[in-house]
Amino acid sequence: MSAPETLKKLIGNWSGSNRLWLSPQEPFRESETKARVATVAGGQFMTIQYTWADDSRPQEGLLLIGVEERPNLIHAVWIDSWHMGDKFMLCQGQITDNGNVSVAGLYAAPSAPDWGWRIEIKAGAMELFELAMYNISPEGSEALAGRASYQRG
Repeated sequence: MSAPETLKKLIGNWSGSNRLWLSPQEPFRESETKARVATVAGGQFMTIQYTWADDSRPQEGLLLIGVEERPNLIHAVWIDSWHMGDKFMLCQGQITDNGNVSVAGLYAAPSAPDWGWRIEIKAGAMELFELAMYNISPEGSEALAGRASYQRG
């Protein structure tokens, strides 16, 4: 495993705005967000640790990310105080053609089949990045659930 090269330019501290959609039909909820991107375990992995709020209640989350050089498979563990509670999600994915990291996992839905969750890290210019999260129904339809837009600092 190693830290994804496309994310190494994101190392540092970030701030921005977070939007949360409880459903596609409802307006989003917005809050401030802060993130810290770092390498850990001797540079073998990366973390994105972030904070945000829902109705003024502080929330926090963490992504632990590594890549297998062959077959260029991204592995991630995701925790978030609001979305996951006391559980964690194991995710797998890849680096897309445009250099973004996209990973997906599953979560249990009460009295229904498991739902999917996709996290995309859009590493744009050196001073910007975006963390987008998508809810995926058992039938495969995807809806934006959260998007944090960050600027360095």
